[in-house]
Amino acid sequence: ARLAAERRTEGDLEALERALAAMVGSAADPVAHAAADVAFHRALLRASGNELLGRIGGVLEAVLRARDELVERVGHRDDFRAPHAAVLAAIRERRPQRAHDAMAALLAKSRTDALAAASAGAERLGAGA
Repeated sequence: ARLAAERRTEGDLEALERALAAMVGSAADPVAHAAADVAFHRALLRASGNELLGRIGGVLEAVLRARDELVERVGHRDDFRAPHAAVLAAIRERRPQRAHDAMAALLAKSRTDALAAASAGAERLGAGA
């Protein structure tokens, strides 16, 4: 995110904005929402201008899809828009430290959501046993 804030182009901003709009518009459709989430993070990696980061997109996609599936399966979805919008705003404004901080907060939230979903799923399994 820090590199994206420094190196982004107008085209990168447009891709990030389209992906965020698609996330918002597909909130009720888990498959479309996951695809839009992946598109946002891939656009972010491209905006960084770092070829190595761009190449890890496939790994990122698998992780995001697995996390989204887990969260959706147990019905634990918290607000996703605000943290993604904060990352986008910092990138748009070319504020590298703010972009870094916003991405760190987004990743922390994602981890918390995944852990809560996993815990809820384990409780459901235990209750059904």
